[in-house]
Amino acid sequence: MGLGDDGRTLDAVETTLDVVQALHDLDGATLADLADSVDAPKSTLYYHLNTLASRGYVVQEGDEYDVGLTFLTHGARAKRRKRAYETIDQPLQDLAERTSAEADFAVEENGRLVVLSQSVGSGPNTGFLEGSHLYMTNTSAGKAILAEMVDDQIDQILDTWGLPQETPHSTTDREALFAELRTVREQGYAVNDEELMEGLRSVSAVVHDHDGSVLGAISVSGPTYRFTMDRIDGEIADLLLDEIESFEATLSQ
Repeated sequence: MGLGDDGRTLDAVETTLDVVQALHDLDGATLADLADSVDAPKSTLYYHLNTLASRGYVVQEGDEYDVGLTFLTHGARAKRRKRAYETIDQPLQDLAERTSAEADFAVEENGRLVVLSQSVGSGPNTGFLEGSHLYMTNTSAGKAILAEMVDDQIDQILDTWGLPQETPHSTTDREALFAELRTVREQGYAVNDEELMEGLRSVSAVVHDHDGSVLGAISVSGPTYRFTMDRIDGEIADLLLDEIESFEATLSQ
Protein backbone atom coordinates (compact mmCIF):
# COMPACT_ATOMS: atom_id res chain seq x y z
CA MET A 1 0.00 0.00 0.00
CA GLY A 2 1.38 3.42 -0.98
CA LEU A 3 0.95 6.79 0.66
CA GLY A 4 -2.62 8.01 0.35
CA ASP A 5 -4.01 4.64 -0.73
CA ASP A 6 -6.15 4.14 2.38
CA GLY A 7 -7.93 7.50 1.93
CA ARG A 8 -7.17 8.83 5.43
CA THR A 9 -6.14 12.50 5.53
CA LEU A 10 -5.97 15.38 8.02
CA ASP A 11 -8.64 18.06 7.58
CA ALA A 12 -6.33 20.88 8.69
CA VAL A 13 -3.68 19.91 6.15
CA GLU A 14 -6.35 19.59 3.46
CA THR A 15 -7.45 23.16 4.19
CA THR A 16 -3.88 24.45 4.05
CA LEU A 17 -3.35 22.80 0.68
CA ASP A 18 -6.69 24.15 -0.56
CA VAL A 19 -5.50 27.65 0.38
CA VAL A 20 -2.24 27.20 -1.51
CA GLN A 21 -4.05 25.81 -4.55
CA ALA A 22 -6.54 28.69 -4.52
CA LEU A 23 -3.74 31.27 -4.35
CA HIS A 24 -2.14 29.58 -7.34
CA ASP A 25 -5.35 29.31 -9.37
CA LEU A 26 -6.41 32.90 -8.62
CA ASP A 27 -2.95 34.39 -9.27
CA GLY A 28 -3.05 35.85 -5.77
CA ALA A 29 -6.14 36.63 -3.72
CA THR A 30 -7.56 38.67 -0.88
CA LEU A 31 -8.99 36.99 2.19
CA ALA A 32 -12.48 37.60 0.79
CA ASP A 33 -11.51 35.96 -2.51
CA LEU A 34 -10.20 32.93 -0.65
CA ALA A 35 -13.39 32.67 1.39
CA ASP A 36 -15.30 32.39 -1.90
CA SER A 37 -13.02 29.60 -3.13
CA VAL A 38 -12.19 27.57 -0.02
CA ASP A 39 -14.84 25.98 2.18
CA ALA A 40 -13.70 27.43 5.51
CA PRO A 41 -14.49 30.49 7.68
CA LYS A 42 -12.44 33.64 7.13
CA SER A 43 -10.97 33.34 10.63
CA THR A 44 -9.70 29.84 9.86
CA LEU A 45 -8.29 30.93 6.51
CA TYR A 46 -6.49 33.83 8.19
CA TYR A 47 -4.71 31.50 10.60
CA HIS A 48 -3.68 29.23 7.75
CA LEU A 49 -2.36 32.21 5.79
CA ASN A 50 -0.51 33.54 8.82
CA THR A 51 1.12 30.16 9.44
CA LEU A 52 2.15 29.80 5.80
CA ALA A 53 3.52 33.35 5.75
CA SER A 54 5.60 32.72 8.88
CA ARG A 55 7.40 29.93 7.00
CA GLY A 56 7.79 31.84 3.73
CA TYR A 57 5.19 29.87 1.78
CA VAL A 58 2.86 32.87 1.44
CA VAL A 59 3.64 36.55 0.93
CA GLN A 60 1.34 39.51 1.53
CA GLU A 61 1.25 42.78 -0.39
CA GLY A 62 -1.44 45.08 0.91
CA ASP A 63 -4.67 43.11 1.14
CA GLU A 64 -3.54 40.43 -1.31
CA TYR A 65 -1.80 37.14 -0.59
CA ASP A 66 0.21 35.02 -3.00
CA VAL A 67 2.43 31.95 -3.00
CA GLY A 68 5.96 32.58 -1.74
CA LEU A 69 9.28 31.68 -3.31
CA THR A 70 9.91 29.01 -0.68
CA PHE A 71 7.93 26.71 -2.96
CA LEU A 72 10.61 27.28 -5.59
CA THR A 73 13.16 25.64 -3.31
CA HIS A 74 11.09 22.48 -3.13
CA GLY A 75 10.34 22.56 -6.85
CA ALA A 76 14.02 22.85 -7.70
CA ARG A 77 14.77 19.92 -5.40
CA ALA A 78 12.05 17.82 -7.05
CA LYS A 79 13.58 18.53 -10.47
CA ARG A 80 16.90 17.15 -9.20
CA ARG A 81 15.33 13.99 -7.76
CA LYS A 82 16.87 11.91 -10.54
CA ARG A 83 20.24 12.63 -12.11
CA ALA A 84 18.83 12.50 -15.62
CA TYR A 85 16.37 15.31 -14.83
CA GLU A 86 19.34 17.67 -14.58
CA THR A 87 20.55 16.88 -18.10
CA ILE A 88 17.26 16.87 -20.01
CA ASP A 89 17.43 20.52 -21.07
CA GLN A 90 19.96 20.00 -23.87
CA PRO A 91 17.89 17.55 -25.94
CA LEU A 92 14.86 19.79 -25.46
CA GLN A 93 16.79 22.80 -26.76
CA ASP A 94 18.06 20.78 -29.72
CA LEU A 95 14.56 19.62 -30.64
CA ALA A 96 13.07 23.10 -30.23
CA GLU A 97 15.70 24.53 -32.57
CA ARG A 98 15.43 21.74 -35.15
CA THR A 99 11.62 21.82 -35.28
CA SER A 100 11.01 25.52 -34.52
CA ALA A 101 8.49 24.32 -31.95
CA GLU A 102 8.05 23.77 -28.23
CA ALA A 103 9.73 20.71 -26.72
CA ASP A 104 8.68 19.44 -23.28
CA PHE A 105 9.79 16.76 -20.86
CA ALA A 106 7.07 15.36 -18.62
CA VAL A 107 6.78 12.60 -16.04
CA GLU A 108 3.96 10.59 -14.52
CA GLU A 109 3.26 11.18 -10.85
CA ASN A 110 0.21 9.85 -9.01
CA GLY A 111 -1.53 9.11 -12.29
CA ARG A 112 -1.16 12.62 -13.71
CA LEU A 113 1.32 14.05 -16.18
CA VAL A 114 3.62 16.76 -14.80
CA VAL A 115 5.56 19.08 -17.13
CA LEU A 116 9.07 19.13 -15.70
CA SER A 117 11.06 21.10 -18.25
CA GLN A 118 10.53 22.83 -21.59
CA SER A 119 12.23 24.73 -24.36
CA VAL A 120 10.39 27.00 -26.77
CA GLY A 121 11.64 27.38 -30.31
CA SER A 122 10.78 30.14 -32.74
CA GLY A 123 7.16 29.02 -33.02
CA PRO A 124 4.27 29.72 -30.62
CA ASN A 125 4.28 28.05 -27.22
CA THR A 126 1.43 25.99 -25.81
CA GLY A 127 0.92 28.05 -22.67
CA PHE A 128 1.39 25.02 -20.41
CA LEU A 129 4.09 26.00 -17.93
CA GLU A 130 6.60 23.88 -16.07
CA GLY A 131 4.77 22.27 -13.17
CA SER A 132 1.48 21.97 -15.06
CA HIS A 133 -0.52 18.86 -14.16
CA LEU A 134 -2.37 17.31 -17.10
CA TYR A 135 -4.53 14.26 -17.73
CA MET A 136 -2.50 11.40 -19.17
CA THR A 137 -5.12 10.41 -21.73
CA ASN A 138 -5.28 13.79 -23.49
CA THR A 139 -1.55 14.27 -24.04
CA SER A 140 0.93 12.55 -26.32
CA ALA A 141 3.45 12.29 -23.48
CA GLY A 142 0.85 10.75 -21.20
CA LYS A 143 -0.17 8.18 -23.80
CA ALA A 144 3.46 7.33 -24.54
CA ILE A 145 4.01 6.61 -20.84
CA LEU A 146 0.73 4.69 -20.51
CA ALA A 147 1.79 2.47 -23.41
CA GLU A 148 4.74 1.30 -21.29
CA MET A 149 2.43 0.14 -18.48
CA VAL A 150 0.58 -3.13 -18.02
CA ASP A 151 -3.21 -3.04 -18.34
CA ASP A 152 -3.81 -3.21 -14.58
CA GLN A 153 -1.74 -0.06 -14.04
CA ILE A 154 -3.59 1.75 -16.80
CA ASP A 155 -6.96 0.68 -15.40
CA GLN A 156 -6.00 2.00 -11.98
CA ILE A 157 -5.18 5.42 -13.43
CA LEU A 158 -8.39 5.48 -15.46
CA ASP A 159 -10.44 4.43 -12.44
CA THR A 160 -8.95 7.33 -10.48
CA TRP A 161 -8.94 10.11 -13.07
CA GLY A 162 -11.35 8.89 -15.74
CA LEU A 163 -11.10 9.94 -19.38
CA PRO A 164 -11.96 13.67 -19.23
CA GLN A 165 -13.22 15.31 -22.40
CA GLU A 166 -11.23 18.53 -22.70
CA THR A 167 -12.02 19.03 -26.40
CA PRO A 168 -14.40 17.36 -28.87
CA HIS A 169 -11.39 15.28 -29.99
CA SER A 170 -10.53 13.82 -26.57
CA THR A 171 -10.69 10.04 -26.25
CA THR A 172 -13.43 9.20 -23.75
CA ASP A 173 -13.88 5.50 -24.50
CA ARG A 174 -11.65 3.04 -22.63
CA GLU A 175 -11.55 0.45 -25.42
CA ALA A 176 -10.61 3.13 -27.96
CA LEU A 177 -7.79 4.27 -25.69
CA PHE A 178 -6.40 0.75 -25.32
CA ALA A 179 -6.51 0.34 -29.11
CA GLU A 180 -4.58 3.59 -29.49
CA LEU A 181 -2.00 2.45 -26.94
CA ARG A 182 -1.43 -0.71 -28.99
CA THR A 183 -0.63 1.51 -31.97
CA VAL A 184 1.75 3.56 -29.83
CA ARG A 185 3.62 0.40 -28.85
CA GLU A 186 3.91 -0.65 -32.49
CA GLN A 187 5.16 2.66 -33.90
CA GLY A 188 7.19 3.81 -30.90
CA TYR A 189 5.56 7.21 -30.42
CA ALA A 190 2.22 8.76 -29.46
CA VAL A 191 0.27 11.61 -31.04
CA ASN A 192 -2.09 14.14 -29.50
CA ASP A 193 -4.44 15.31 -32.24
CA GLU A 194 -6.21 18.34 -30.71
CA GLU A 195 -7.24 16.26 -27.67
CA LEU A 196 -5.87 18.70 -25.09
CA MET A 197 -6.41 21.97 -26.93
CA GLU A 198 -8.09 22.61 -30.26
CA GLY A 199 -5.59 23.67 -32.89
CA LEU A 200 -2.68 21.95 -31.13
CA ARG A 201 -0.94 18.71 -32.07
CA SER A 202 2.02 17.01 -30.44
CA VAL A 203 4.11 13.89 -30.80
CA SER A 204 5.90 12.18 -27.93
CA ALA A 205 8.07 9.18 -27.08
CA VAL A 206 9.31 7.81 -23.78
CA VAL A 207 12.81 8.21 -22.39
CA HIS A 208 14.30 5.18 -20.64
CA ASP A 209 16.78 5.54 -17.81
CA HIS A 210 20.05 3.58 -17.71
CA ASP A 211 18.30 0.67 -15.98
CA GLY A 212 15.54 0.44 -18.58
CA SER A 213 12.85 2.04 -16.44
CA VAL A 214 10.68 4.81 -17.87
CA LEU A 215 12.13 8.17 -16.94
CA GLY A 216 9.44 10.25 -18.62
CA ALA A 217 8.52 11.38 -22.12
CA ILE A 218 9.66 14.11 -24.49
CA SER A 219 7.09 15.79 -26.68
CA VAL A 220 7.18 18.33 -29.49
CA SER A 221 4.09 20.49 -29.96
CA GLY A 222 2.84 22.95 -32.52
CA PRO A 223 -0.25 24.36 -34.25
CA THR A 224 -2.12 22.04 -36.59
CA TYR A 225 -1.32 24.14 -39.66
CA ARG A 226 2.40 23.50 -39.07
CA PHE A 227 2.11 20.06 -37.48
CA THR A 228 0.31 18.16 -40.21
CA MET A 229 -0.09 14.43 -39.62
CA ASP A 230 2.21 13.69 -42.56
CA ARG A 231 4.93 15.87 -41.04
CA ILE A 232 4.43 14.34 -37.58
CA ASP A 233 4.62 10.75 -38.86
CA GLY A 234 7.67 11.56 -40.92
CA GLU A 235 10.10 14.34 -40.13
CA ILE A 236 9.15 15.23 -36.55
CA ALA A 237 8.80 11.68 -35.21
CA ASP A 238 12.18 10.78 -36.74
CA LEU A 239 13.87 13.81 -35.17
CA LEU A 240 12.27 13.05 -31.81
CA LEU A 241 13.27 9.38 -31.76
CA ASP A 242 16.83 10.17 -32.89
CA GLU A 243 17.24 12.79 -30.16
CA ILE A 244 15.90 10.44 -27.48
CA GLU A 245 18.17 7.62 -28.64
CA SER A 246 21.20 9.92 -28.38
CA PHE A 247 20.15 11.14 -24.93
CA GLU A 248 19.53 7.64 -23.62
CA ALA A 249 23.04 6.66 -24.71
CA THR A 250 24.48 9.34 -22.40
CA LEU A 251 22.52 7.96 -19.44
CA SER A 252 24.26 4.61 -19.63
CA GLN A 253 27.75 6.12 -19.55
